[in-house]
Amino acid sequence: MGALRVAAASRRSPASGAAAVLRLLSDALRCIACVAAPCIRPADAGNAARVGFEIVSKAARAGVGERLTPAVGDVSALPLAEGAFDGITSAFALRSFVGRGQAFREMRRVLAPGGRIALLELTVPPNPLLRGGYWLHTRGLGTLLAWLVCGTVGPYRFLLRSVDRFPPAEGILGELAAAGFAEARFRRLSGGVATLYACHAP
Repeated sequence: MGALRVAAASRRSPASGAAAVLRLLSDALRCIACVAAPCIRPADAGNAARVGFEIVSKAARAGVGERLTPAVGDVSALPLAEGAFDGITSAFALRSFVGRGQAFREMRRVLAPGGRIALLELTVPPNPLLRGGYWLHTRGLGTLLAWLVCGTVGPYRFLLRSVDRFPPAEGILGELAAAGFAEARFRRLSGGVATLYACHAP
């Protein structure tokens, strides 16, 4: 089995969980790419979100560090070979992509035939009752906690706006299909506060 190549990872992932995933994937896949979108500086405005490759320490703890080849690039123009990966994952990065369609096309380009993609993103619950509870929690308790912990609510409100602007799940499925993925589907988690999108390269 070839080297485990990890393109990037969400910095929010718990170390223990990331280590377990890496151990599992290192046995199941030839190559896995994990895409993340760190904060974009004003100078980067208008460019696709930068993908950071920040999983080296977690890979070492998982015992696969020697098989890791970190890299860094722009999600709209990945510096990776065509068909190089058996799987692509992303957690809470899609909202930061500028030109999401181009990002999906790049993911499709670097994914080998039969390769799978799994994308997790924060979303607003579609059920009216759950959505009411979501708004009460995020705009009330969440805002208060952000102020108490951070002393400011600006970044937290930016997060909420980015979630509010994110397209419905059906729209993301359309974008994935347009990028060349097959059997795109989604699953709402925790009542819809997060959504998992999955598909594969034909």
